[in-house]
Amino acid sequence: MVLVTRGRHPDRPSVVEVLLNQDGSPVWDASEHHDVQALFDDPAAVGTMVPIGDCTSTETQYWAVEVGRPHAGADVAPLVPGGTWTSARALAGVGFKDVGAIAKFDAAMGGKAVALLNWERDTKYCGRSGELMEGSGEGWRSSPEGVRQYPRIDPAVIMAVMSPDEQHCLLGQRRGTSYFTCLAGFVSSAESAEDACRRETREETGIDVGKVVLHSTQPWPVGRAGGCELMIGCMAKALSMEPSSEAIDDELAASKWYARDEVADALRKASDHSLARGSDHSTATHTNGELVVPGPTALAHHLLATFANGFSFQ
Repeated sequence: MVLVTRGRHPDRPSVVEVLLNQDGSPVWDASEHHDVQALFDDPAAVGTMVPIGDCTSTETQYWAVEVGRPHAGADVAPLVPGGTWTSARALAGVGFKDVGAIAKFDAAMGGKAVALLNWERDTKYCGRSGELMEGSGEGWRSSPEGVRQYPRIDPAVIMAVMSPDEQHCLLGQRRGTSYFTCLAGFVSSAESAEDACRRETREETGIDVGKVVLHSTQPWPVGRAGGCELMIGCMAKALSMEPSSEAIDDELAASKWYARDEVADALRKASDHSLARGSDHSTATHTNGELVVPGPTALAHHLLATFANGFSFQ
């Protein structure tokens, strides 16, 4: 199982933590569902429990268990000898590779635990009738009248927008940050991922985009809106380097075109910084006016690497 605590602010998913073994793997236990409380000195510390999947090769069933909160006086650290707490943010590399000492599979299971516990918290009642929803144990919940609800997943696009001659890439700096990254935004209802790339680029920078191709995707267990996001990475080609209209979205503090060599240099520095910090999800601070981009666990890093390595729409 994965033990999860909400920390000091139970309604803020950014502080959700996952208990890991010393080798970085989540803390699993073979106990049956009804025996889990026996693991704790205080059974009242055990909160929501959600099944998060089976591993057929080991015949193991995994559960996400929400345990006591530190601000209420519950000491959750000694529950498992050798266990340590890590933030959900540390699981941000799900989908690419091992995250530091955390294996890719374990990071995915930890991320799924966080996402499903958040969803369980937010869907206690039916939006139609107001009745209490019941868990099915199969990944969905139902109301007494049979209305089903499935775990929330918010699709979002993130794109490396290349110039018409494919020699420059358009990056944006979000307000309150010190680095530049790929443009991104949520997919609207009845909108394709390709059209979302075009709309978000136009809204944030005034630049019109033509061709869009899928690059890769990345799950993000705790997104900006509080739910689990699926990041859809794309390569896009602008029709012009000059904006055709005024930007109507004020999320960006700045947007600039950068050449391949500038992006390649920034990627090298981001990777070196992550290794030095011992954490792939870290991002260097902006110094001396140099371009700073996200580290290797961010999908933006891989989109920019594709651009820097000579990607072409030809």
